[in-house]
Amino acid sequence: MLLLSRSVFLQFVPPFLLTTGVLTFVLSMDTVFRLINLIVDRGVKLSSVSLMLLYRTPQFLSVTIPIATGLAVVLVVVRLSLDHELTALRASGYSYGQLGRIATGFGLLTTALGLLITLVLQPLGYRAFEDEKLRILKSHTAKTIKPQVWNYDFSGKVLFIEALGANDQLQGVFVSDHPMGKDGSVTVASSGSVDFLKEEQAIVLHLQEGAIHRYSPTGGYQTVTFDQFRYVFAPPKIVSNAESGHIWGVPTPELWQGNDRTSRVELLLRLTNPLAGLALAAGMVSLSIISPRRYRTGAYLRAFILVVVYYLTWVAATEMATYTDTSELVLGVPALAVLTFGILNLLRMDGLGPR
Repeated sequence: MLLLSRSVFLQFVPPFLLTTGVLTFVLSMDTVFRLINLIVDRGVKLSSVSLMLLYRTPQFLSVTIPIATGLAVVLVVVRLSLDHELTALRASGYSYGQLGRIATGFGLLTTALGLLITLVLQPLGYRAFEDEKLRILKSHTAKTIKPQVWNYDFSGKVLFIEALGANDQLQGVFVSDHPMGKDGSVTVASSGSVDFLKEEQAIVLHLQEGAIHRYSPTGGYQTVTFDQFRYVFAPPKIVSNAESGHIWGVPTPELWQGNDRTSRVELLLRLTNPLAGLALAAGMVSLSIISPRRYRTGAYLRAFILVVVYYLTWVAATEMATYTDTSELVLGVPALAVLTFGILNLLRMDGLGPR
C-alpha cells in the first residue's frame, strides 16, 4: 500500500508544476507588458526590469499555487478513473478515503509552500519591488531634468531650468501647471534641488528665492514671494501603482504585533490564502471520480464550479472582514467549508458518512 500511495502522490507533481507555470505566466502578462514599456519608452535596463518581475513573482504564486493544486488533483484522479487504474486500486482494497488522504497530503505540502511565500517571500518581494521602482524613478528623473529643455514628463506640470550647477543644483527654475486653467499657477525660483519622498513616491523641488504667480478666485492676480518653498508633485508614471496599500510590504512579525484591524486582516489573509490549496485538493477528489464509460467533461465542469464558488465566498469574506465589523476569522470560512465538503463526500462514497 505504501508503494501505491507514493506512486499516486508523485503523479500529482508534474501537472502541478506545469499548471503553476502556465497560470503564473498568464497572471503576470499585464505586469510583463508594463515592464517591457520601461525598456522601450524609458530606456530602463533589462537587468532592472528582470529584477522587478522577479520581485513580483511571489504575489503571483500566492494566487496560482492553490488553484494549480486543485487542478493537479482533478487531472490525476480523472486519468486514474478513465484508465481503469482507480478500479484496480479499489480491487486491491484501496478506499476512496485513502486516495483522499494522499491528495490532502499533497495539498498540505503545497499549503506549506504557500505559507512560506505569503508570510516571508511576498513581503520581502514587495519591499524590494518598491525600492527598485524608487531607484529607477531617481535615475529616470535625473536623466529627464535637463537644462534648456521644456519637460512635460510630469503629470499636469511643465518644468524648465536654465542650468545645472554644482552638485546638480538647479538654476533658474520655472514650473507651471499644464494646461493652464483659471486657477493655474506659475512658480519661478533662482535655484533649487531635487529630492524624493520614498513612502509617497513623489518628487520634491526645494526652491529658493522665488515667487508664485496665480489668478485669484475673484479674478485678480496674485504674486507670493518666498525665500524657501517645497514643491511636491507626482513623478512620471514609471510603473503603474494601481495596487493599494504598502501594508503588503510590512513584515509578518510586525503584523502579528499590530493591534489595528488592518494589520489583523492582512495577517489572516496571509495565513488563510494558502489554505485554498489544501481545501481544493480535498474537495476535488470526490468530484473527479467518474466511471470509465463517461466523459471527463463533467468532472472538469464540477471542478471549475468548485473553484468559482470557493473564490466567490473568499471575496465575500474578504469584503466583510475589511469593510464591516465582522470578525476577521470569517476569512477562514471558505477553506473550512470546502475542506469539510470534500471529507464528507469521500466518507459517503466509502459508505461511512451521511447519505
